[in-house]
Amino acid sequence: MSNFKFSKRSLDNLATCHDDLQRVAHLALKYSSTDFTITEGVRAVERQKEMVRIGASKTMNSYHLDSKDGVIDGKGMALDFYCYYDGKVQVNAPISKFAEVANAFKKAAKELGLMIEWGGDWKSFIDAPHVQLLGKA
Repeated sequence: MSNFKFSKRSLDNLATCHDDLQRVAHLALKYSSTDFTITEGVRAVERQKEMVRIGASKTMNSYHLDSKDGVIDGKGMALDFYCYYDGKVQVNAPISKFAEVANAFKKAAKELGLMIEWGGDWKSFIDAPHVQLLGKA
C-alpha cells in the first residue's frame, strides 16, 4: 500500500466522475506503485471535439462526456491520468508506468465489484491515460 495522496487539482477533476469511479481511483492510488494525477474527468462537447481533431480521441461517443447523463447518475464515466516519472507528471511516461497504474485500477475495481476498461488494452487505438467505468461486475 502506498502513501500517495491526490492533489486538489486531482480531487477536483475526480469529483466530476461517477461516484463508483471515484472510489476505484482512490483505492487504486493506494495500490499503485507509481504515483499518478487525475488530469481530466467530464469533458465539455467542445473539448471532446478538439480531442478528436488533434487525434487524442477517436470518438464523439466518449465516456468523458456528460451526454451519458441518466445512465447512472449523470457524472462522467471516464477519467484520464498521468504518471509521475523522472520527478514530474508526464503524459510521455513509458507505457509500463501507465500499465502499473492501470493494474492498480483493475485490482481496485475487482475488489469493489466493478468493471473498468483501460485504454491501453484497446487494439485499434491505444489510450494509455484513459480508464472508464463499465458498471457492476
